[in-house]
Amino acid sequence: MDIEELFDSLDDEFLKFERIPVEDRLSEEPSICALLYVYNLMEDKSKFDLDADHDIIYITHIDWLPELTNENAIYLRRCGVLIYDDILSMYC
Repeated sequence: MDIEELFDSLDDEFLKFERIPVEDRLSEEPSICALLYVYNLMEDKSKFDLDADHDIIYITHIDWLPELTNENAIYLRRCGVLIYDDILSMYC
């Protein structure tokens, strides 16, 4: 299963931030929580590449995604993260 299929299979977790235990949240704001979570997953922090347009934040450098676990994907979906054409995005 590729990463987009994994994210699609987790639609029932989308924006269910309340399902993330409080002690596991990196922020009380879902989009900030997701950004910090992704940053912490990356081995090479220098490749953390963001873009923004209006009210959407894009994470454009996602070489680490093949190693993304089901648990990681659930966490990100609960924070409201979307994926399209190998770009992660979230509303802020």
